[in-house]
Amino acid sequence: MSQPQAAVKKASIFEAFMPEPSKAPPLEWVALAVGVILAISAFLPWVTGPDNYTELGISGASGSGGTGWLVFGAALASIVMGFIGLSRDSISLAAGQAIIGLFTLIIILTQDLTPGDGYSLSFGIFLALIASAILIILSVYNAIDALRKGAKY
Repeated sequence: MSQPQAAVKKASIFEAFMPEPSKAPPLEWVALAVGVILAISAFLPWVTGPDNYTELGISGASGSGGTGWLVFGAALASIVMGFIGLSRDSISLAAGQAIIGLFTLIIILTQDLTPGDGYSLSFGIFLALIASAILIILSVYNAIDALRKGAKY
């Protein structure tokens, strides 16, 4: 006899993307968190300087030619890859996160944010720099770990 229709559980498309915490190593969660920190750093002050009566802070998203938006977009892609990577061991997802980390590191290092005339670099750009470097290291480790576990892609 067949099972009643009510007892058959229908799978939704969203279940394929839901993480399974028991399968995800802790460093994949950390890489996901670092992607979130990288996204937040795009809106933090990258340069501070005098502005008549107050201290002016220019974020990466509002100043520097909008390159903060590139960092934010890349971090968003890293977050999506990290979230999908929680449910499966994937060399390509981890390698993609490492490439994104390298991309954001290059963007940050090539900024023309020369301190002077009372302006100085602020904590937002340092946070983005550190988060990019950590994302590269964690993602390379996660790719090697997935390869060691026998992942094919």
